[in-house]
Amino acid sequence: MEYWTLRRLASELGERLGSHPKVTRVTELAHGGLGLILRTPAGEVGCLDFQPDSEFQGLTWRETWEERPETGNSFFRLLQTRLSDARLGTLSLYKFDRVLLVPFQSRDTILGSIERGTLVFEATGRVANLLLLDADRVVVDQLRATANNRPGDGYHAPSSGAISEGNEISIERLGEILNAPLSTWRDHLSGFSPGMCRELAFRKAKSPELPIDSLYRDLLEEAQASGPVYLILQNQKVKALTPVRFTHLESETGLERREFPSVNQARLWIDGELLATRRMSGLRDRVKTRLQKLLEKWERAQSAESTRLTEFTGAETWKHWGDLLLSYATTIPSRSKEARLQDWESGLEVVIPLDPEATVAWNARRYFLRYKKSLRGQEETRRRLVYLDSEIRWVQEQLWFCETANQPGDLLELLPEERRGRSKGHNDAQERRRAKQLAPVLEGDGCRFFVGRNGKHNDMLTFRVARAGDFWFHANDVPGAHVIARRLEGTFTDTDLERGAALAAYFSFARHARKVPVDYTGVSHVKRAPGGGPGRVYYTHQKTLQVDPQSIVELLKEP
Repeated sequence: MEYWTLRRLASELGERLGSHPKVTRVTELAHGGLGLILRTPAGEVGCLDFQPDSEFQGLTWRETWEERPETGNSFFRLLQTRLSDARLGTLSLYKFDRVLLVPFQSRDTILGSIERGTLVFEATGRVANLLLLDADRVVVDQLRATANNRPGDGYHAPSSGAISEGNEISIERLGEILNAPLSTWRDHLSGFSPGMCRELAFRKAKSPELPIDSLYRDLLEEAQASGPVYLILQNQKVKALTPVRFTHLESETGLERREFPSVNQARLWIDGELLATRRMSGLRDRVKTRLQKLLEKWERAQSAESTRLTEFTGAETWKHWGDLLLSYATTIPSRSKEARLQDWESGLEVVIPLDPEATVAWNARRYFLRYKKSLRGQEETRRRLVYLDSEIRWVQEQLWFCETANQPGDLLELLPEERRGRSKGHNDAQERRRAKQLAPVLEGDGCRFFVGRNGKHNDMLTFRVARAGDFWFHANDVPGAHVIARRLEGTFTDTDLERGAALAAYFSFARHARKVPVDYTGVSHVKRAPGGGPGRVYYTHQKTLQVDPQSIVELLKEP
């Protein structure tokens, strides 16, 4: 982001947020970066989004936002402690560089003392940085390690290299700068990006009769004016976002120019129209790849256990051979390598390998031990196959959720973990907050229906949102979402149950089938599967309905 664009944005946000907005909490956002959830003096609630990613580097005010599952990042935890319930001061830029200062102050609820600090957002390079400073401008911590700043040291802003001081530059000095090569201008003109330098050179060449200082000051006034903001695109990528009309680009082919009343609106458009689809596609591929690797791992283990099971299928044969050896023990010569005996069950001759160094009784005992070991092996292998089948079905369900997800947060929650159950970084407060914000996907005739979007969402829906008396639905034996039905008053009708079942069928792998069996039961009969992944449950007292998934489509389309 260019200096003048960031300066314009800071001014816009200052007017939008008003005086001393309150930070209600700090959060990590689904698309990356830091979010300060603010309440303005006017009562408006929104998110101040600090985005360090190079593709969308900068700052944005959002009225709607999506939070990501907490990663346990120590810097974000520190900000949650320091900034929660704090009040922000006036946003400003550090000198003539792309460094945004966000002062804040908070009051200690016990001692009543006031703590001051500054959040610094450096948007000066390919990758931005966030730093937390104390009242003395000492670095407390930072998002990324840098050479010029370390915790415990005084803050040093990245050097822009520019030596002039805005409008105070003299005509003589300006002439010297502009007579030098274009590549050196940026080092001597504060706040001038390469694009601004090229624009000044273009206007100088186009109007050589005008005084150079006049052209320079006109460009500065345009950069500081409150006119439209220009977004210039090339091949659906942002080439420039600036308050200056870059006339030097107007002759280039393949460029698209858009105008917006504010920088913030331009950034919201970029995020929603250009980046969201690409971001979702890349994230979906990443999640899908990791899930498929996990699926292949379980399938290999399943194949190995199936092979092992076939090795134990001869258990009854070993026992029968032992019985035969004991029955014919007196007729078998010592030191024989095999025994040829008539099977009393089939009447056929049976050839039984023997250890010539052992007695017939010892050889029989060996076959009995092999029989018992095979029985134990069968039992253990079947137990493992049941477990592996459960794991495979769970991963297949996550893959289905991956294909149908339409929000980054839903995909992030699908990233597989080596451990099962609730993750180490699990945050109950965040989950309770999300549960309260959960809206039903369908509501009618006094009944509300909630639908899960992934394994963790299913878990939250079933064990946090659902209440006693609600009904729980899931498509039978196929990957799909948990559905919760809740009556506001009265008892459930057949229509309510059919709608809940149809929703469970529609939001499942069997969406395109004509008839889908759906199990339903009271939520009190649904339990977490011990050691299972998020959304893994077992249930009892269920009943089954056969429903057409498409029967619910028209109701879902209604506003």
